[in-house]
Amino acid sequence: MAIKNKIEKLKTMTTRISKWDSSNEVFGYFQNLKKKANEDKIYEFYVYMRILSDLKKNYTVKFVPNKNAVFPKAPALKSNYAYFVVNSKIDSSGYQICYGTKIELSYSPKTLTAPDISFQDLNSPANPNENHIKIIMDVKYKYDSDENMNIALIHAFMQQITALKTSNAGSENLVFNRLSDFKCNCLITNGEILDLHHDYCKTFFMKQIGNFWADQLRVTAG
Repeated sequence: MAIKNKIEKLKTMTTRISKWDSSNEVFGYFQNLKKKANEDKIYEFYVYMRILSDLKKNYTVKFVPNKNAVFPKAPALKSNYAYFVVNSKIDSSGYQICYGTKIELSYSPKTLTAPDISFQDLNSPANPNENHIKIIMDVKYKYDSDENMNIALIHAFMQQITALKTSNAGSENLVFNRLSDFKCNCLITNGEILDLHHDYCKTFFMKQIGNFWADQLRVTAG
């Protein structure tokens, strides 16, 4: 199935959970699927939902509406938008899993960064800083699924890992089901990954996850 047709199908499947602005319309500000930014956001939200769906086996998943029961269409303050909380079914561990949350740096308060998906501790406040962040993930949609992740994207994600001090992400007590490779800082794409940068990624405690669609994925770095 062509990528555009898959995106169309995904849009239909996620109608009920895709109202992330005040218009209350499906996918909020989305007008059509010909605009690249629209496809980017749909794919980002798809990855977010896949992660939450996978965690349901080992965690209870709770929707937190915050001020609004919608999700941000661009990086935004956590206090204004919805997110999810997952609690382990066997112990007291858990996370807030946020979409597009702006995160302050305590050592540079005017500098904010916003990974696409952030795993925050259960007590993370409305205005979190790097001390509340456990794992980060960034999502890169490729219209051509044969297109590679490029080194500039890897460098940019490395900078987020450094700024948010999440290099210990792999040691978190996070239990995935089928997505076991996601227990790390992940750069996720529907396109191809760059195997030649395996050692570089491993040194900086991250993974590239490529060809991620439906039940497909390919991973490099550990």
